[in-house]
Amino acid sequence: MVEAKRVVSRVIDAGLGLITGGVVSYYLRKSLRNNSWRLLPRYSRALLLALSKWGGVVKSRILREILIEVFTEIEVYSFRGRALLYGVIVAMARARELLGDILGNVRRLLTLGIQYLHQPLLYRVFG
Repeated sequence: MVEAKRVVSRVIDAGLGLITGGVVSYYLRKSLRNNSWRLLPRYSRALLLALSKWGGVVKSRILREILIEVFTEIEVYSFRGRALLYGVIVAMARARELLGDILGNVRRLLTLGIQYLHQPLLYRVFG
């Protein structure tokens, strides 16, 4: 599960580009919408609030890594994020040798995750 979250955070990092106040505000609103705000630690919530008000560009590598972790936690509580996470888990379980090809394709990971989440609970193996 830890390795799967690491892969999801790499996918989120690759899709972000520059982290600005607008990106932070987007994830702040998303966390409020999908109710992950109350599950975040206090320092993460404070960081999101402060950076959304600041509005500048994050240049620090360490701050970027911390924000990517927070964004990953917020994203995992959405349907798309859960589908991506379970897609990575299913891909890891299916074939270790084909993992590199599957992990490079985000659409394939989303498809695997959505297929997994739409299975009845009786047939789910990983969750």
